Amino acid sequence: MQRFNSVLALFILYTISQASFNPASGQIIFMESYGPNMTTYLNKITISSGCNNSCERELICTLPFAADEEITMAPDGNLFIKDENGDIYLIDTLNCNSTLYYDIPNNVFYNELLGLVSPIQDIFYSVKHNLINGDSLYKIDVINNQMINMGYMPFQCYGDLVLINGDCIYLSTAGGDAKIIKMDLENPMNSIVLYNVPSNLIISSGSIAPSNKCNTILVFEWHIGSIYEINYLEQTFLPICPSNILDPAGATSMQEFVVPDCMPKIDLDCDNSSGADNADFNGMDYTCLSDGVAISDIDNFTNSDDFIGTITISLVGFVPDGAAEMLSLPGGFPGIQITGDGTNNLILTNQGGTTSIDFREALRRVRYSNSAIPATPGVRTIHVQFTTESGSMSNIATAFIEVISLPYVDVDLGPDLQKCDGQTATFNAGNPGAAYVWNTGSHSQSITIGNSGQYIVTVSNGIECPTQDTVELDIIPVIHVALSGGTEICDNEHASMTIITDSPFPLDVEITPDPGSSFTLTGVQGTYPFFDLPWITTTYTITSVTPSQDACVTITNPTQVFYVYPTYVSSTSASICQGDSIWLGYYWEDQAGTYEILFNSEYGCDSTVTFTIDVLPAVSVSTTSTTCLPAEAGIFITHIDNPNGCDTVLTTTVTLLPSDTTHLSLSSCNISNAGVTTQTLTNQAGCDSVIITATSWIPPADT
Repeated sequence: MQRFNSVLALFILYTISQASFNPASGQIIFMESYGPNMTTYLNKITISSGCNNSCERELICTLPFAADEEITMAPDGNLFIKDENGDIYLIDTLNCNSTLYYDIPNNVFYNELLGLVSPIQDIFYSVKHNLINGDSLYKIDVINNQMINMGYMPFQCYGDLVLINGDCIYLSTAGGDAKIIKMDLENPMNSIVLYNVPSNLIISSGSIAPSNKCNTILVFEWHIGSIYEINYLEQTFLPICPSNILDPAGATSMQEFVVPDCMPKIDLDCDNSSGADNADFNGMDYTCLSDGVAISDIDNFTNSDDFIGTITISLVGFVPDGAAEMLSLPGGFPGIQITGDGTNNLILTNQGGTTSIDFREALRRVRYSNSAIPATPGVRTIHVQFTTESGSMSNIATAFIEVISLPYVDVDLGPDLQKCDGQTATFNAGNPGAAYVWNTGSHSQSITIGNSGQYIVTVSNGIECPTQDTVELDIIPVIHVALSGGTEICDNEHASMTIITDSPFPLDVEITPDPGSSFTLTGVQGTYPFFDLPWITTTYTITSVTPSQDACVTITNPTQVFYVYPTYVSSTSASICQGDSIWLGYYWEDQAGTYEILFNSEYGCDSTVTFTIDVLPAVSVSTTSTTCLPAEAGIFITHIDNPNGCDTVLTTTVTLLPSDTTHLSLSSCNISNAGVTTQTLTNQAGCDSVIITATSWIPPADT
């Protein structure tokens, strides 16, 4: 009776714990395991926390007989094991004392029976295993000492039997692939495949146990002993905890007689480690240093009788920063449609086949953040609730997040700047020793750049709130402007000047003459000629250039000087004597009249001179005379000024008179008288009369 009461007490405690359905409560499983030399151990496994997946194994005893994957709990809380001879023993779970409970009649096929389950007190079911003809299910009626063939099983059995929600579950390897089968105990042909075991999960034969969660069973991995939870609705498996049993065999639990709680439930902190009660969660404090905070603990929990259709996550109540307070699922999640990401209300929708495992992981990734500067301090309340695809709604789990306001790092990059092409600008974020993230990829305190754009820096020091500042740099083109033209003009001529620029857009250019008043030329582009009419020497200066777009202006030649030289208009008159001519700059003129002659001044300017020419008549006088001297003979012209200034021409004709020469010949006996003598006399015309006497000597006669 002591043994019975201890097991019954465990059952009562177990049932009470399941009534409130806390997955963190204990679940006890009794399991056979193999030891050396055909020994069989009885183990008790306590899944002490379904939240943090903790398992405890207790080796109760070594069974007094060899058992082989046939173990079951009865509705009254007693534990039964079938030995290798097919007999059923009642086992004391405190000391492993065994009592023969039922001896199979005739033991005809005792060694062919596989598995054991007891859905009703003193009624057992087992499988007559036959590899050739197939398996059959037998009902063992202890009270009436009967074994009844319930019929052929379409899926061959490969281990122990277990009850889940009134159905018999077992492992089959029909066709070579492991499957978990649900069998109708009253009609074995009415069996279906619940779950196709994946090839990477090797389940120990017979090692199946019920689970306190809806649509799930527990299985044990062969040669490893790890416990897995299989959700046969969603077709998933999830590791629970290690059992530390390397060779597990049959397993049973009082959960076989408890209807799993399939009420939709959600718990954001399964083990209440955050300090929140029930299904709620106390999240981490949110500050400006937070990269979003989770709304769920890592051990969140869901339970439902169907696939989750949607999960709604909503900020409720005190939301002082409005749209700046956001719920988001960074990076999204495969198979889940996200609606309202970055708003106060986030909805996760199943796009088809997404499992509760996926939804729980998605919940772990959901973050609360607040972009308000500064964020209003206070507790935020977030409600989380899901709806199954069949329309059932879970409870509302609440996450509480405290928003704490911190001061902000003081950052000022200064005003927006314009720089000329080729120049650079340096922006300094200050705060030495802080961490810097520029949108250029730089992480230094200051950057020097020469390209147009927006430059953003985020400065953080790990103590105050990170601050971002933005500055705009506009690199504008450099345009060149020059004033060119002549340097000398004559009076009453236009000064021709040209503005030369490489600007791609029009300019307004102000020109200031000295002396004179400023004037503005508009639409200047390329080579732009213009004119002015200075009256004296004038200096023209570019005093202002206004581009139609932002630009840096370089005036390479701002000044142009025009020297203004005079032009001359004069007249003169001249009288010339008839026969004379006058030089009129370019030619000789001897005719009377008025002549306008255009000259250039020494600076090349026009000089107009009007000449009036008078021709005065000439006076001519002729005289004649004679001369005895040949040298005086001839025509002689003499110019004599007359009263009007012209020459009087006196023409004198001198005629040479013939000379009077007489030749005489004489002789003398006086030698001293011999010779030629000339005697000049004046004749009656006044000319010389020359007598030439030639005296010859006559010598005396010989004596």
